[in-house]
Amino acid sequence: MKTSPSFTITFQIDIESEVFYFIVKERALFEAYVENPEAIDARINHAIEKSLEANKISDDEEINLLFMKYFAEEGLAKAEDYKIKVLMTSQKPENLKEAFTRKIAWFKDYPSNNWQELNAFAWTVYENSDDKGFLQEAQDLALQSIRIDENYYNTDTYTWISYKLKDYKNAKLYGEKAIVLGKEDGSDVSELEAMLKKLP
Repeated sequence: MKTSPSFTITFQIDIESEVFYFIVKERALFEAYVENPEAIDARINHAIEKSLEANKISDDEEINLLFMKYFAEEGLAKAEDYKIKVLMTSQKPENLKEAFTRKIAWFKDYPSNNWQELNAFAWTVYENSDDKGFLQEAQDLALQSIRIDENYYNTDTYTWISYKLKDYKNAKLYGEKAIVLGKEDGSDVSELEAMLKKLP
């Protein structure tokens, strides 16, 4: 049986380039042949973000309009996500606090089915905040990640957040799962094992 050829988009594109406009114009054609259609949107999104950075555009409305130009249905969601990323790169504590608040709201408005995205944000909160409210939200997001695809990384994240919240019951439960999963994929679980021994 003859099958259609497929290829993977691995190159970066510039918003001002002919390649960018061609991909946008022929997006449906590319989606029919690439192994991972989401990769096309990821490249377009990356090009928009780089253009905003290069041109030092910070006006909310300008950012919204640019994303909406190329992502009719998801434009506002992607624009807000970009603004949150900018806040997260700031060294100011008040900006990081605002970023966490807005990202938590973003996940509620635009639920994610990507375990890695949920886990990465939950871990970022764990590493950068002692705020109980933020940590509880991060714990919930880590649990969502686990429900999508239980693995060493998100069970480890959930364990450490639970430990920081003094939720020792869940820290033990998920810590033991993380150790089993970590040993299966060859990860170093010694720090996790040491933490579990300290649990009351």
